[in-house]
Amino acid sequence: MGRLRMFSILFRCIAPAILCGSTCLAANPTYKLEFGPHSSLRELLTFYSKLTKRKVWLDLSVHANPVIRTEAAVSYTDAVELIRSTLLERYGIELREPNAAETFVSWSTDPKYERLRSAPNVDASRSAEPSGNPRPRIRVIEETKAK
Repeated sequence: MGRLRMFSILFRCIAPAILCGSTCLAANPTYKLEFGPHSSLRELLTFYSKLTKRKVWLDLSVHANPVIRTEAAVSYTDAVELIRSTLLERYGIELREPNAAETFVSWSTDPKYERLRSAPNVDASRSAEPSGNPRPRIRVIEETKAK
């Protein structure tokens, strides 16, 4: 009974590949990437982890809201390379793979790829002074002369 069951499981796995020919085995899955400005780095890295089947270790000082969008579906290798190159070139975030099971994410130490400097938040609400004018963002501290 054990051999018959093993044969039926093996047949169910191999039969579709035999019936549709070698084109099914050569076909790569494709992925459409949709990470907008409200996506977090953790969401992207979770997708990257599932895609590459690697455990991802994230440095706690690394933060960004990466934007990666593809018009059409891309292959596995293109998706992995697009994520890696976008994080490095646009955000200064480096993905290092020291072995086949892990990926370490940290700020790049290469001076060619500076870490992303966030644009100033111009829409930040500031409480008004009693005169009704908004408080300045920079406070000048004056030196007092010693008597």
